[in-house]
Amino acid sequence: MWDLSTQALLTRQAAEEVDLRALELHPDGLVLCTAGARGPLAVWETRSQKSVAALTGHAGPVNALAFSENGYHLASAGDDGVRVWDLRKQRQIALWEEFAGARAVQFDLSGLFLAMGGDRGVQVAGAKQAWGVLGQLPADALHKGAAAALAWGADAKTLYVGGGDHNLRVFQCAQ
Repeated sequence: MWDLSTQALLTRQAAEEVDLRALELHPDGLVLCTAGARGPLAVWETRSQKSVAALTGHAGPVNALAFSENGYHLASAGDDGVRVWDLRKQRQIALWEEFAGARAVQFDLSGLFLAMGGDRGVQVAGAKQAWGVLGQLPADALHKGAAAALAWGADAKTLYVGGGDHNLRVFQCAQ
């Protein structure tokens, strides 16, 4: 971690300890989550630069992380599926093993919807629907290659999907 105002190195993790694949800053800026090719997700306190929690569950690489808008939930996309974590209880609350090969996760701005993208296309789950899947876009309808990047429009009615075929696709979502 660096202090950009002074360009001072605050803390460093040795390369042999972590093969960093993803990181995400909590909405309040006080917590950072990191993920690598193996091992648990690490939750860091940004002020002290200390690891304060480890979230175990993924068996392989984690490719993407996303916090919900209030920071209560963290989504992780890995080669073995997508998980949602409750950070207050430091435990997993949802799992989609059938979505192995996940490359991207993104909460909408309200935190009510979670989009996940990967080798199998895109699916959207709802927080108020016990994390049930609300809709899917199969891979053959999207890209040649994985859906690798996701972004929600401001009203959660639009989902932007970037993929391995170098195209950006825009989808209108039913509420």
